[in-house]
Amino acid sequence: MKLAFSELKYVSRLSLVWLLLNVLLNITGLFITKIISGSSYIYLQSILRDFTHPLFYQFIMFVAITIIVAFLKNFKLSNYIFPALQFLIFNILFLTGLKFNGGMHFESTFTDFGIQYMSKFGQYLVDTFYLIYPMPGMFDEGMFIPASTGMFYLHWVLLNSVYYFALSWLTDATDKFFFGKYTEV
Repeated sequence: MKLAFSELKYVSRLSLVWLLLNVLLNITGLFITKIISGSSYIYLQSILRDFTHPLFYQFIMFVAITIIVAFLKNFKLSNYIFPALQFLIFNILFLTGLKFNGGMHFESTFTDFGIQYMSKFGQYLVDTFYLIYPMPGMFDEGMFIPASTGMFYLHWVLLNSVYYFALSWLTDATDKFFFGKYTEV
């Protein structure tokens, strides 16, 4: 299996459009969050850690998945496999954190792989929702137990998944607008 030059060019173009839109939307979300909360970044290292690292992880995963799908020669779905996979991963991580002692609730630690993954693939635009509807819970001694499992699911799984599907749709629309429809060779 090999990618032709035109296919590689398409994957590169799609990845670049996706990256630029994701950065733009995250900067918008960061700006809105900063205005609403009044917080500020004091050190350059906090910007690098809290902003660029998650974008880097998201971009690398998007490119990897898009290239794999391109090898399968299914370009119509290549842009939407990433959000579908993220939805599946977010749900698996959510289900593995569910506990049933004392009623159904989500429970984890801040060092848990699932919480770390969800943090790296979360979005600043979605974070504005946290400021409007804060999520109370127990966050002492490294424990993470949101008061409402349904609200946590909405915040961390559904809203981020909707964001990724919308980003993929915007990427597709932007790519077609600027470069025309891709025709398979």
